[in-house]
Amino acid sequence: MWISGAVLLIGIAAFFGVFIFSGGQTLDTHSSANIVTPGLADKSPIDGGKIAAETVPASPDARKVARLFLETAVARKNLATAYAITGPWLKGVPRKQWISGSNPVTYYPAANLKTAAMTVQSSTKNALLLEVGPLVPRKGNTNKALRPLSFRLEVDRIGGKWLVNYFMPLFAIGHPMVDKQGSGGN
Repeated sequence: MWISGAVLLIGIAAFFGVFIFSGGQTLDTHSSANIVTPGLADKSPIDGGKIAAETVPASPDARKVARLFLETAVARKNLATAYAITGPWLKGVPRKQWISGSNPVTYYPAANLKTAAMTVQSSTKNALLLEVGPLVPRKGNTNKALRPLSFRLEVDRIGGKWLVNYFMPLFAIGHPMVDKQGSGGN
């Protein structure tokens, strides 16, 4: 009991010590201002939250890299080419492992990788953010749970080259009563 009381007193003393030495300011660890987003470093909010980077038309070269990424990395074809156009935030593993197919890119056996819509979400001189899809599963796919799915893809200019630095699915949880497949409702 004495030990528990001593630990409590030490904890309280440490809290007040940090609070006093920080001038009474606290760090908001849940604020979006503390989140660093890949490739968006040139978009730091200033002047009341306005975006600092100038919006520009989407680079045709960046769009070509995005499409090539879909046709290679996402399809798991010609992964050496895919690795060459992938940025550091998305590589995550050594090259040998990456090109073996064991990499952090979401595999999706889509029928429309060459034609899927790529809608520009934002575009600056160094970053292009796209919403891709929806990608549609190939006919004959054995995974019956696989449904059309959209993705967020970011292409960043790094060292003078456009590289895909972010690729994640945009998930939406369906409502069981609206689910036409009958997999989640009555």
